[in-house]
Order: sequence, then structure tokens, then C-alpha cells
Amino acid sequence: MISMNENGTEGYHLNYGLVIGLISAVVINRLTALLHRLRVIYPKAVLADPRDYYLWRYRNFLISFCHAFLTGVGSLLCVINTPTLLFDVLDTYNEFGYWLTSFSFGYFLYDTVEMITHAEYKGTTELVIHHILILLCFSNTILNHRYVGYNMVALLIENSNIFLHFRQLLLLSSYPRSGPYFQVNSVINIVNFVLIRGSCMFWLWYTLLINLNVIPWITKAIALTAMTGISITTVILFKRVFKSDFEFDSNGRIQRRLVPLKSAKLDRDESIKQSPMNGKSKQEYDLYEPMPSAKAVVDDVQDGLRMRISNISLPADQMAATSVAAVAQ
Repeated sequence: MISMNENGTEGYHLNYGLVIGLISAVVINRLTALLHRLRVIYPKAVLADPRDYYLWRYRNFLISFCHAFLTGVGSLLCVINTPTLLFDVLDTYNEFGYWLTSFSFGYFLYDTVEMITHAEYKGTTELVIHHILILLCFSNTILNHRYVGYNMVALLIENSNIFLHFRQLLLLSSYPRSGPYFQVNSVINIVNFVLIRGSCMFWLWYTLLINLNVIPWITKAIALTAMTGISITTVILFKRVFKSDFEFDSNGRIQRRLVPLKSAKLDRDESIKQSPMNGKSKQEYDLYEPMPSAKAVVDDVQDGLRMRISNISLPADQMAATSVAAVAQ
């Protein structure tokens, strides 16, 4: 970065925010390598599956969960300490907010490389585009020491992502959808998705549009492109999560979905044989929703039946056998 020295000559110094971001990316990468060897952190369901995909995916969501918690809580503390960040999103400066932006830049840089490295899995392309847009926005703040408030509003969305990533960790652990942790988290997740993510996205659009005439054209182009892309992915993500965790009954009322939207039609041995290393197609793995084993689907069906058996006229054993037969088809 070029600046003027005290004697009036031009000098070059490395932006410390960029240094923080690069160091953060390296540290997270090394932490990931450590977690890869630390098998005690993985649930039995993940360790029992011979496919490396689930090990990587669990590890990736665990890192994402930690990032969401740190930056979500950090941005909340930042705006509590400096409330004007919410209104003067361009020029109000907070040093902690700048450091938080730099750290988050490092995380997204790390995760972008992770997504590119595992590009054979479905959903990675969309995340790479999403991450690049965020990196462009954050780099603008890092290089210019402006727009800290705008980034703090964006990072407040991570408070919603805490529950979104926890949901994925539960699913990867083969935790039943009828279990109390999943049911409570699914409600909190969808409510926070609407309240936190929705309100933050609205405020990001509002503050961007009212300040369009006072920001440089390159910043304007980056912000409009990023917000458009992120808004589209937000709508798609909400639709997918809602359809996965909830459904409408015959009367049009919302109820929890106790059976996964996807059924395990592939035999376990066949799915192992067609692992990514053996030519499995990209579409057969979905980054957002894990492919459950047949046993996991049957367990979820039976758990749902036990909860609703008082409203069902058929005996429990007969209904369970019918559901198992339907899954096997």
C-alpha cells in the first residue's frame, strides 16, 4: 500500500488488516489439519462412514460454526459499543470492527480455497461465488479503512448462521429429526433466518441505496453485485432449509418434517462403491443436505410414528413395517 512519508516522499507499507487476514487464513488452515487427525471430535456416525466426504464436511461446518459464533457475537459487541456504526455505515470507524473484518476476510479466503479444493461436491460452486463477493467487499474496507459499519451489519447475520451450522452438525451426526435438540434448533434457526438475516439484508440494501451517490463507482459496482448475488443465495437457502425442516399439512398449517426430504434409495454398499474417488457424480452429493443411510431414514420414520401413534388407527408395528417397505422401494 502506497502512502506519503513524513518527508513528503512516497513510501510502501503492508496494510496490517491484510496481514491479519492472511495470518487468520493460515491459522485456520493449520487448525483444520489438526482437526483432521483429532478423531475424537467426530461423532460415531461420521467415523463409521468410510467416505471421506463426511469427515471433511463435518470438519468444514465445525470451523464455520466457530467463525459464525466469533464474528456474530463480536459484531454485536461492536455495534453495542459504537451504535453509530449502524447509521453511518461509511465513515464511522471502530478498530475492533476493522480487526473483525480482517479476521473474517481470512476465514472466507480459507473457505474459498476449501470449496475449490472440493469442487466435485454439489453446492461448492455457489459458495465459491458467494465467498468471492464477500471477499471483494471486505477487501475494500481493509484497504481503505472505510465501510466498517456496513461490514458489522453484514457480520450480524452470522448470529443466524450459528443455528444454521449447528443444524448441519446435528444432521451429519445422524441425530434424529424428532430429537429435542433438532426440533428446538430448527425453530430458532428459521425464526432467526427471517428476523436477523432478513432485517440485516434490508438494512444493507437501504444504506447502500441512500449512499450510492457518495461512494466511488468501483465500490458501488462491487457492493451492488455482491448484494444482488447474496440476496439470491439467501432466498434459495431459506427455501431449501424450510422445505427440509417443515411441511404443510392437509389444512395448510405448518408442521415439522420428521422424515428427511430425500430418501436413501442407494444401497449403502453401492454408495460406497460409487464414492467421489471412484467416479461418483457431483449431483449425488449435496453440500446443504446430507444423504442419509437407509437405517437413518427408517429410524426417523419410526420415531415420527411413535410421536403420532395416538392419532393413527393402525397398530404401530404394522405402520412401521409399511413405512420401512416404502423406503426400501
